[in-house]
Amino acid sequence: MKIRANMHYKDKYTCDEEYIIERVVTISSAKFDYMCKHLLEDNIYIEDNLDAMFYDGNKLHCLLLINDATGDGLLINSEGSEYARYHSYIPNARAMSIYNVLVSINNPILEPIRRLQSRFLGDMMIDFSPIVAILFINYQINMCPKRTVPIGH
Repeated sequence: MKIRANMHYKDKYTCDEEYIIERVVTISSAKFDYMCKHLLEDNIYIEDNLDAMFYDGNKLHCLLLINDATGDGLLINSEGSEYARYHSYIPNARAMSIYNVLVSINNPILEPIRRLQSRFLGDMMIDFSPIVAILFINYQINMCPKRTVPIGH
């Protein structure tokens, strides 16, 4: 088995902080690999996205560069510089960012249905919430009045 990892040597501690991704930029595999090997060089992607990287007094807001071939990512906060002053390699970042978007869209629909199912049916192994959500959305689409606009108006 192969794995890509960032090994640290005799660190006194490691931190697992929460960061806010302000912007996601997908770049070619060649540019991503070059960037990973030249982190201290000024970079056009960082320069173009300086406004997305800042500290709000509580959390760091970052840029996420994603390799278009592998889906791996590089989380960056440049602190106003045009190079990757702070960075972290994120394996499979594309899947993670897509998952988060899907969760943010689906959870407001699915969560109330899951609570109802839990209340009335107990802890069943089957989750009916996606089926009910699809039926609900289908119902809403079919019940909306269809408007037609005459041609030429």
